[in-house]
Amino acid sequence: MAGRIPGGFDLRCAAEFEAWVIRRREALTSTRQALLSSCARAEEEAGQLRAALALRQQLLRGDELAEPHHQEVMRLHALLGERGAALRQFARLRQVLADELALEPLPKTVALAQEILRGTPSPCFPRPFLRWWAANVNGPSWRWPGHRGRRLTCAASRASEKRG
Repeated sequence: MAGRIPGGFDLRCAAEFEAWVIRRREALTSTRQALLSSCARAEEEAGQLRAALALRQQLLRGDELAEPHHQEVMRLHALLGERGAALRQFARLRQVLADELALEPLPKTVALAQEILRGTPSPCFPRPFLRWWAANVNGPSWRWPGHRGRRLTCAASRASEKRG
């Protein structure tokens, strides 16, 4: 129950108060999600991918139908070199969407899963992280985890080379 306003109040004789409690619960949940998302972004930009992943997973536990949360968890697993975990997350998303809404994942999510499966970097990776990666991990060229040793050039570093 940590992080949530308790539900289950029976306030039939206090309809206005019950409506206020519902609005307040929704507002606090929204604020919590925004803070978790902001903290996850900051952790990722600082290169703390494991911490960012933990925060994104908290968001996902709060709303398992939110496809963007699944995308972020998949992407972070891929950045950490955990391709299997990223693909398991995609499989979990497909199952949840099929069971709960009879839907398939968005094309953007399918494309991300295919990129992870192939071991190629996604354009969905945020530029601040790519700049950090280029500066801190093997210079502007880096090995994509699980990509059989082929070297790839960071898009952010290529762009800065063109400007400079």
